[in-house]
Amino acid sequence: MDILSTPLEKIIDALELDQLPEQEQEEIMSDVGSIIFQSYMIKLMQLMDPKTKEEFGALIDGDASEEEVAAFVEANVPDSNKIIKATIDEMVDDILAVTGSVAA
Repeated sequence: MDILSTPLEKIIDALELDQLPEQEQEEIMSDVGSIIFQSYMIKLMQLMDPKTKEEFGALIDGDASEEEVAAFVEANVPDSNKIIKATIDEMVDDILAVTGSVAA
C-alpha cells in the first residue's frame, strides 16, 4: 500500500475536494504535497549534522534527481521513512482539526 493513499483520502474527505472539478482537486493536492515536502525537508535538515547539511545542500543545488535525494536521505538520516510518515500524519491531523473532521 502506498504510504500516501489513506492520508490523501482523509484530506480529500476533510476538505470535500471530491465536490470540486478534477483540475482543482489536483492543484490543491499538489499544494498540500508541496507543504508536506517542505516540512519534511526542514525536519530532515534539523536532524543532520553540519557536514551532512552542507552535502545535502550541494546535492539539492546541483539539481539532483528525486532518486538521488532519496538515496542520500536514506543513507544519512536514520528513520527517514518514519519521519515522512509522521510529517504526513501531522498535516492530516492539522487539516482534520481545522475542518472539524474526525480521523477514520
